Amino acid sequence: MLINDKFNVYQLLRVTGLKFLALFILAGAVAITSTQLELRHLLFPTELVAIIVAAVSIFLAFRINTGYARWWQARLVWGSFVNDSRTLGMYVVAMMRKSDTLSDDEAELHRRIIYRQIGYVNAFRLQLRGQGEADWSQEIWRRKINGLPLFSEAEAALLEGKSNKATQIIMLQAAEVSAFFDHGEDYRHVTMAGLLRDIYGHQGQSEAIKTTVLAWGYAFYTRILVGFLAGIIIFSQVNDLSLPAITLVAFIATVFVTIEQVGRNLDNPFENSFNDAPLSTLCRVIEIDLLQQIGQPCDLKPLTPVNGRLN
Repeated sequence: MLINDKFNVYQLLRVTGLKFLALFILAGAVAITSTQLELRHLLFPTELVAIIVAAVSIFLAFRINTGYARWWQARLVWGSFVNDSRTLGMYVVAMMRKSDTLSDDEAELHRRIIYRQIGYVNAFRLQLRGQGEADWSQEIWRRKINGLPLFSEAEAALLEGKSNKATQIIMLQAAEVSAFFDHGEDYRHVTMAGLLRDIYGHQGQSEAIKTTVLAWGYAFYTRILVGFLAGIIIFSQVNDLSLPAITLVAFIATVFVTIEQVGRNLDNPFENSFNDAPLSTLCRVIEIDLLQQIGQPCDLKPLTPVNGRLN
């Protein structure tokens, strides 16, 4: 995710540089051709272009609003992951004990559940971003915290064979919580089961954003119309060879093309691009908070922006 107070020249050039250059060359070619060959009468009428610009602008506004809504929903869902993970840590520490004095077995139980939750949010992040086995091996299966793995060997063997590993991790959490309360209807058991259900809900919302694409016509025709509009602007406004005129027309065309591209990028907030929701940053926040809740040492620091971007 790009940070608003950072002006990132690299990302600016990456998004708009080649587009502006191509449109600048096209505008220059149109200016030279229309001026040297006396073809100005073939350029599109400015009055009609204004109508087209207004119509496409309305359509484009709906398009980028839709993309931003998907991105913002993704950010809200992962904010709920942060809140519910903290709540889980609080419940584990406060409820999963037999007395005021914490036994060694209970402390180990707390550690397992907290480590499993850390593994869960990171595993789900990898699932959403479609990252490969090397990332899973490094960040999940071979990962250790304070010398201990996120999952036991038996749990890791069970999870590796599942298609939706994040779902199975919550199943393990539910089984351990239920066993602690002897599968009864203790209000603490009911409360924690409800919290795990809510986490499943956040997972389902994230998966819906990931797998639900915009209607084909809505996405396709917006791109076609914006490309057509960029060409129309150039073939209607460039009627002299002055550098300011060519530059301005190319810039205006680039603005429309860039806005459409930004809308497309925002459609997919889990693709590990520079416009993504900052999943890695949120996972780090969760990990630090959970470890500190159970009193374990944690030398991790919150992730900071790199080149104006939070990962």
